[in-house]
Amino acid sequence: MSSDGLHMSRHFQSYRLGDDSFAVWNSLFPSIAVIDSEAMATLRRLPSTSDKLTAEDKGFLLDNRLVFEGARGKDPYEAEFFETAEAMLTETDDAAHAFYSQKQSFLSLYLVNSGCNLGCKYCVSYAGDDYRTKAARMADRGDERRGKVLDVVDQYIRRRAEFNEPANFAFNGGEILLRWPLIKAVLEHVSDRYPSVPVYADMNTNATLITDEIARDLDRFGVKIHVSVDGYKENHDKTRIYHGGNESFEHVIAGILTYNRHNPSRVLNSVQGTIEDVENFDTEKFAKTARYGFKASRLEPKSAEGAAGKGRKGRAVGGPACCRHAGWPRHAGKYTLQQDVQIAW
Repeated sequence: MSSDGLHMSRHFQSYRLGDDSFAVWNSLFPSIAVIDSEAMATLRRLPSTSDKLTAEDKGFLLDNRLVFEGARGKDPYEAEFFETAEAMLTETDDAAHAFYSQKQSFLSLYLVNSGCNLGCKYCVSYAGDDYRTKAARMADRGDERRGKVLDVVDQYIRRRAEFNEPANFAFNGGEILLRWPLIKAVLEHVSDRYPSVPVYADMNTNATLITDEIARDLDRFGVKIHVSVDGYKENHDKTRIYHGGNESFEHVIAGILTYNRHNPSRVLNSVQGTIEDVENFDTEKFAKTARYGFKASRLEPKSAEGAAGKGRKGRAVGGPACCRHAGWPRHAGKYTLQQDVQIAW
């Protein structure tokens, strides 16, 4: 093996489990393996330590996508991630068409986008400049699909009405408020065209884009919101930042207060976030954020200490919390009573 032929992936992540072991994973393909401190030291000195790796070691590292071969530069796992995602979306879309042809009543309608105004350090939404540019271009043409989106909404609600069932909407991202004009058009369309159909709507948002107008409309349409906050200010601003690196906590809280001001009878449904530094997380300080009106919280560690601690070298034992797009298609082979509609990249 040549000394310049093996490089650590730029998406390599690690977490110390004890004096002599580490949980390691690739953030784009988060299956966790456990290695010892000697192996970690060898990895950190790549490519100069390549000759110390056996064929078995090399296979293990490549299988877990911790390293790659070839010239230093573009990480091949970024392209693999997006190609895999595209293939899964295509498979899910095919399954959706097959299921929809049966003309059953879908339980819920998910409207999602993956563009985001934040650049959270742990999120895979914008991995790589090339993909960030592509995603931005695709987001720009999102509103051109308004007519098609409303057609799908019509089909969904008519079927729900036939079964005398309420309509359930979920709005997710990325940051879904980047597509607020389209979301508002959907809500107005449903309210005007189907006044007799009960509608329940939930939205995941980072709250930075909530204005007085948006807050009033969320109240008018009865949309419950879940806000992404990584704990208290000092913790949040370490990870949940803008693409340029600026902090976002104060903007999140401003959005929350604006929402509260226009929704006095509807408390925030929940706060959800990812905690990078679990050991030093101040739970008492976080508890004080309840004054902003959260009804519940769900925080997940970025690392996976509990799961990884039970594994052995080379064994995948779980995955760390990362940016989770709640509305993305899941398990195409088990497509049953829901439909995910991607309204804008």
